[in-house]
Amino acid sequence: MKTAWAARVSDDAVTALGRYRLLTNIDAARGESECWLRGPALTDELELLLRTLPDGELFLVLDDGQLMPIDRRVPDGVLPQLRWQPIRDAISPTLPTSGFAGRLTDKISIKLVRSHEERPANVLVVSFSEFQAWAENAPVVRLQRLRFATRHDGNTIIHGEPIPSLSGKRFTEQSGIAVPLGMSWNPFLDAEQLAKRWRLDQGDIALWTDVGRERITADQFVACQRSSILATARSLVGAS
Repeated sequence: MKTAWAARVSDDAVTALGRYRLLTNIDAARGESECWLRGPALTDELELLLRTLPDGELFLVLDDGQLMPIDRRVPDGVLPQLRWQPIRDAISPTLPTSGFAGRLTDKISIKLVRSHEERPANVLVVSFSEFQAWAENAPVVRLQRLRFATRHDGNTIIHGEPIPSLSGKRFTEQSGIAVPLGMSWNPFLDAEQLAKRWRLDQGDIALWTDVGRERITADQFVACQRSSILATARSLVGAS
């Protein structure tokens, strides 16, 4: 028997929902001071995952829309009437403000060095406001080739080709390793070997500068669509 479910998460914990964006059959909606999730079937695996939500509450949804807390037998409230969307469209994940909070470490010291090899830029770090202004008039075919991730402070990482002609920090990425233009690393390792050493998953990017290295996971990136850009703009306003 399929059991419908819902979960309530406070606004302060919304950023934790990024990892749920890749799951199917989950809708999300924003309330006045919280975010809601819902789905048609609560499996054991999904229940364990939902129970890890910080500051979250999990409910079973009865046929009449009443909410019953997962560990109780008495209904408590009803599922609110909200503007529900697939979670991929409703939740736009953002990265921490600190650009290099999560560093990758090596047993062997690998350093950035100058390189004479020319490679095209396919990663750009720019302010979200500049990116949004550019995207408003950019052809859809240009947007479709890009994905982006935005930090709480508004700095945005854009990945794809060709990148927008905007002022910002340009990187060249190979196998998930992104270094500033004109830079490489020493001692040399093939980019695929380095990505494996750093345990990067498919779609992850390690953004590397002389300050440190930041891992941006695949689920933190959003397809470059005007709807997702608008959702990100709203989340940044709500966080300010």
